[in-house]
Amino acid sequence: MKKVDFIHILQQDKQKENEPFREKIRLVYKPFFFTVVGFIAIYTLFHWGIIINLGMLSLKREVVIFYLPAILAAIPTLLWIRRRINLLELSEEWGISYGQRFRLKDLYYLVAWLVMIVPTIMLQEYVEKSSIKLTHLNNISEINSYPPSKYYSIENYYINWVNPSFYITTSERLNWHKYKHNTKTITTTIYAVAPIYLNKESTQEKPIAWVGEKYTESFSDEYNYDKIGKHKFIGTTKRKFPVNIRRPFTYLKRVEFSDSESFNAAIQNKTEDNIVLIPEYKKLEKQNGKRLVWTFMVLVLGLFIFFTMVDSARIDENKIDKFRKKNV
Repeated sequence: MKKVDFIHILQQDKQKENEPFREKIRLVYKPFFFTVVGFIAIYTLFHWGIIINLGMLSLKREVVIFYLPAILAAIPTLLWIRRRINLLELSEEWGISYGQRFRLKDLYYLVAWLVMIVPTIMLQEYVEKSSIKLTHLNNISEINSYPPSKYYSIENYYINWVNPSFYITTSERLNWHKYKHNTKTITTTIYAVAPIYLNKESTQEKPIAWVGEKYTESFSDEYNYDKIGKHKFIGTTKRKFPVNIRRPFTYLKRVEFSDSESFNAAIQNKTEDNIVLIPEYKKLEKQNGKRLVWTFMVLVLGLFIFFTMVDSARIDENKIDKFRKKNV
């Protein structure tokens, strides 16, 4: 009997030792794990279904791939994961950098956010590559017979490169200097378009679509470089564009929504939904290689790093009691 009681006592002691670890897993790590996996799944479904397949939102590629997941991932991090991380005993002051003190829990918030966004970004690039579809047209007049596509290959068309149109925009950015006078950077963007017809004989008709290119260059306003450079850039572009569009291209890419208004201004027709196509001269890459494997490995690594961080911290019993009372 004494032997059995002794074994029973040892088992109870072991359970007590494991109780804080179980609490950390149940209250901190498991909610984090499911939030990360859920966020990646929901955002990927949104990207693939709403943006790629249905085309209900027209956003810049960098917004969809990078900025939007980074912003959206901050919401569950601050609303849900932060409350769980606060259940751990973490020192209020962690280190000093550039005169600013950082708390250790801020590092936990940052790592949790990064674990969420890095695999998400990598997976969106995989989804984008996997969804590439090249629409083949026998001639340019067939473009309205198919659902809108991002990429086209066209066999028969005629580009009227003799009469291109241009729309020029200029923006300024002030550069602050500590030891000399402030300067401005002048950025000039030129939107160039030329009409596309079925053949040379149909140039008197309304263009079926437009081929366009976007040129951007920045200049400093020091020593009037902005005026000299701007006029030179505009003149060079107006000579270069007709030459470029006569080159054989690999495929055409439909212009992004963010630039459509400026291209319409170059066409001098802002009311109609003009089809503007950008010529691409390199091969359309569809291969993803091992991108999906790398995404999974990065996700597993991130989850493991956060697991070790949670495991290395102590659980705050007082905070757990308050947390349980609020969630009863």
